[in-house]
Amino acid sequence: MSSADEQSEVEALRERVAELEESREEDLLRVRNSVQSDMEQYRENVIKPRLAELEAEVEQLREELDEQREELANITGPADGTATKPEQRTRAVRRMMINQAEMREHGTLAWKYDDVIDHLETNGHGKVHAAQAYRIMERAAEADGFGHTKNDDGEKTLRVSIDALPANGGVNSVNNAGGVSAGENSTETTVEATND
Repeated sequence: MSSADEQSEVEALRERVAELEESREEDLLRVRNSVQSDMEQYRENVIKPRLAELEAEVEQLREELDEQREELANITGPADGTATKPEQRTRAVRRMMINQAEMREHGTLAWKYDDVIDHLETNGHGKVHAAQAYRIMERAAEADGFGHTKNDDGEKTLRVSIDALPANGGVNSVNNAGGVSAGENSTETTVEATND
């Protein structure tokens, strides 16, 4: 083989190598573009919707946690030891009375003002004076199943009867701010209104 033939063959090989390198770069670019496109589609069709679902789930869990914290604060009072609001105290008294009445054979319970004070303080709702206790008793008596009367000694008492509670949920319906219906309770005596 002559030197010209060898050179021609080398030149042909160089051209072929250049074509292959160009083809390889085109293939790599095509693969890279395809992978990027697939990743963008995966991000749009899978990752973003799943992320939105997870964010919604986290938000729902936060709301449920806030509700549970509020529910717990209504029962035990705030964690920082500050006094609760009057409506929280009223709900707490109702809930505590229902819980105790449910454990009694006859399903009824009566508390005097000092019972209200003791149970609120014991359960972290802060100190309550007698006038506040009477006002809480008055508000608690507005719910179905509750009432206030005077006992034989003339002391005002708050009463609950499990049988008289709303049939559709007992504690929850009694404790919902909008779910309390007045006028159907067994109030026999009006307690003097005092400010908390």
